[in-house]
Amino acid sequence: MTGRLFTTILALAVSVRALAAGYDDDFADLGRKPHRRNLRTEWGITAGAHYTGIRLFGQEASMKASPRLGYEAGVHMALRFGDWLALQPEIYYSHTTIDMQADGVDGKIRVKSHAVEFPVLLSLRVLDPVRINAGPVITLMNNSSYIAPDGVKTMFGNTRPTFCYTVGASVCIAQHLLVDARFTGQFSTTLNNFEKADFRSKLYTVSLKIGYLF
Repeated sequence: MTGRLFTTILALAVSVRALAAGYDDDFADLGRKPHRRNLRTEWGITAGAHYTGIRLFGQEASMKASPRLGYEAGVHMALRFGDWLALQPEIYYSHTTIDMQADGVDGKIRVKSHAVEFPVLLSLRVLDPVRINAGPVITLMNNSSYIAPDGVKTMFGNTRPTFCYTVGASVCIAQHLLVDARFTGQFSTTLNNFEKADFRSKLYTVSLKIGYLF
């Protein structure tokens, strides 16, 4: 399902980009400048790794969480207002793993979290080629589960609330290569369950991604 989602998004991005290029060519043939000269689009794809930090509330004495490196990948479309400001919506898939330990449970149990997230960023591009990005993140889908000691797949609960926030910076190299560093935090905690124990948690992620701009 996730693969089909991003294939569809990428195909749409390529199609719109091709139409935009054709629009510019039509104006060029007429010897005129396009009216959208100061309002233009930018498409890109990114992929990279992230580190997740997690804090537990309610079971700190009997439970321990050890995050591992995860990965994420997605696409973005920036609507540029002149040379220094852009509105940049994104959609990406994120995979996170957390090793959980609890009293009475032998060893570590790995929780796997899958999420589809939709950041809407304000991107300042005054210090070209550096970009400063910030904005809200909407969690469209989040599914977290683990395999219990008895071999049964068990739901862990959401690790991301509906609304988060992100801040970061990126550098555009040679017009097409993008290096993006970002911190994503949560406004609120989420309710989780591990081996019949309820608790709340709060995560943050620090990511480093490489992208290509069309």
